[in-house]
Amino acid sequence: SIMPAFEDSDLNVEAQPAQQQRTNSQAVGSSYGGSLPVPGMEPGTDRSVEVPATRSSIADPSPFMHQLSLSPSMKDRRGSRNSFGASLPIPRSKRQSRLSSVHYPDAKSGRPGMPPIQPTREILASQIQDLSSEKVKAAKNMAFAFDIDGVLVHGDRLIPEGKRALEILNGDNELGIKIPHIFLTNGSGKREVPRCEQLSKILGNPVAVDQFIQSHTPMRALSEYYSTVLVVGGEGYKCREVAEEYGFKDIVVPNDIIAWDPTIAPFRVFTDEERATSRPRDFSKINIDAIMVFSDSRDYATDMQIIVDLLKSENGRF
Repeated sequence: SIMPAFEDSDLNVEAQPAQQQRTNSQAVGSSYGGSLPVPGMEPGTDRSVEVPATRSSIADPSPFMHQLSLSPSMKDRRGSRNSFGASLPIPRSKRQSRLSSVHYPDAKSGRPGMPPIQPTREILASQIQDLSSEKVKAAKNMAFAFDIDGVLVHGDRLIPEGKRALEILNGDNELGIKIPHIFLTNGSGKREVPRCEQLSKILGNPVAVDQFIQSHTPMRALSEYYSTVLVVGGEGYKCREVAEEYGFKDIVVPNDIIAWDPTIAPFRVFTDEERATSRPRDFSKINIDAIMVFSDSRDYATDMQIIVDLLKSENGRF
C-alpha cells in the first residue's frame, strides 16, 4: 500500500518555491558554522554549552542497582522476580509425579509416555502418617506378645482372626506401619528354626526366629557360662540337639547316666535301642555344672532321682 500524500493546501500553509526553501536552510547553517542554533544565543558567540553531570563517571553504582543484583546468594532467584522485586511464576519442566508405579500384566503403562498415576501403598501411608502424627506416635510405642496355641492356632489349624491380627501388625493398617510383636509359648523340645517355618506356613505370615521364644530359648544365653550341663526332658535326644545348637559344649542327658549305672534308677526299663544311642562314661569323674529342664519329662521318676542326686552331690559328681 502507498501512504497518501498531503499538499500544503491541505494543511492551510502557503506554499513556497523550492529554491527559496533551500536558500533559507543554507543561510541558517552558514551563520552558525553548520551547527544547529541554540535558542537565546546571538550569532558569533561561543557556542559551547556545558551540561552538568548528574553523577561522576567513576561514582559507586551500587545505590542505583536493584538489591537482587547486589547479593550473590540471590543470583538464582533473579529469574523469579521482575525489576521491581515482585514475584513472578517460575516455569518448571515436567517431572515424574510422586504417584508411583503400577505394573500391568503386559508391562505397559496405562498412559503411554506418561508416568503411572496410581499411588503406591507406601506413599499413601506416608501422607496419612503426616496427617496422623499423634496416632503414629502412639502406635510406635506399642508392642504385642502372643501366646500361640488357642490364640493363633489350634494345633495345626489356623484361627482366621489370628491371621488377620498379624496382617494388621505387619503393616496392613491405616497408618501403613509395622508394629513390633513376639510369640511366646511354653512348648519346647524342638529347635526354633523348624518351629518358625511351621508356624509361618500355618499363619500365612512370616515369623522370624528372633520373634519366637520357647520355654528353653532364654537358656541359649547360658552356653558361655557352663561347660558340662545335664539337659532334662523332651522326646528321645531332641533336647540334646537343641542344646548343641545353643552352643553348649558338653551335654549330658539322663539316658547317658542310666547307661553308665543302671542302679541309679532300678525300676527303669532300659531298652537296647536306648542303650545303643546313649553316651555313657564315668560320671564319678565329671563335674556337672548345671541342670537345665528344657521340656516336660518323659520319665519323671528317673529324672527326679538323677536331679536330686546331683543336687546333693559335691561339685556335681555322682
